[in-house]
Amino acid sequence: MLALAIVSQFAVTARAATFKEVWSATLEGPYASLPEHPVTNASFFDAGVNVLKKSAERTLNNTSDVLPYFQKWVHPIGICFSGTWTITEKNPYTGYFAKGSQGLIIVRASEALGQPLKGDYRSFGFAGKLFPTLDPNAKTSYSTANFFTVDDLGGTLADSYLELPKLNEPATSFHVSSLFSFPMITTILKTFTAADKNPGIRPVHAIAELGMENPRSALAPHWMMIQPVSQSRFSETPEDFRNELRLHRFANQSLKFRILVAEQGASEWSTVGKIELNQEALSQGCDHRLHFAHPKSR
Repeated sequence: MLALAIVSQFAVTARAATFKEVWSATLEGPYASLPEHPVTNASFFDAGVNVLKKSAERTLNNTSDVLPYFQKWVHPIGICFSGTWTITEKNPYTGYFAKGSQGLIIVRASEALGQPLKGDYRSFGFAGKLFPTLDPNAKTSYSTANFFTVDDLGGTLADSYLELPKLNEPATSFHVSSLFSFPMITTILKTFTAADKNPGIRPVHAIAELGMENPRSALAPHWMMIQPVSQSRFSETPEDFRNELRLHRFANQSLKFRILVAEQGASEWSTVGKIELNQEALSQGCDHRLHFAHPKSR
């Protein structure tokens, strides 16, 4: 039954949605207590069917922003936010990388290995869904630009989600814990490679194409980094990263990040803008309805 449900979700006809529709779905089912969802190799299979493969295909081919209830097999637990994306610095890129670009954004901060607590190896993700408007009540349905960034695919012992930057081509660390998770990591890499020719990098050309009349002329950076603003960090953090990121803990109830870009061969990163998050959703809608389409490698 589970495999059939995933197939039906993959077949959902994609359509553009308003920001309000997407954020409303994200807010659905607020949690009374934080759920756990351990990630194991066995969890990727149901009655012999590779459900992770179906999920990877859906992410690559279904551009819907919201789906009926579904399970995320990698990055199963998270907390969502809404706020703004602003490009403040001149740069050679197009679309919503161009200086002066501003839009609403919905973000999901997540953990890939099903390990929410400090002391475990955790792999943190930062996925964004960018809308070409600043009006949260706009009745226009927009096609969104989605992106994925991660700090380290193998996980680290960082105490804080805000300790390390998130990149669209993250490193993969290997450590003693990797021996136990090797079968799971092998299944993930094998499945993602079959779905996309280069799963190690998450392209950001969708951002460079957003709002352009002729997307073929878009120019995107090769690398993007999402870096927490240093003032957002605390000397002490809660055990669970989702509690760490609750907005009431931050000045002006706002969580801030820098947007940095770089090209292959470049020795330095350039800061081009910022993300400011001021609403949160710790909910079933965040974990089980919000969908981020993965741009295919080119």
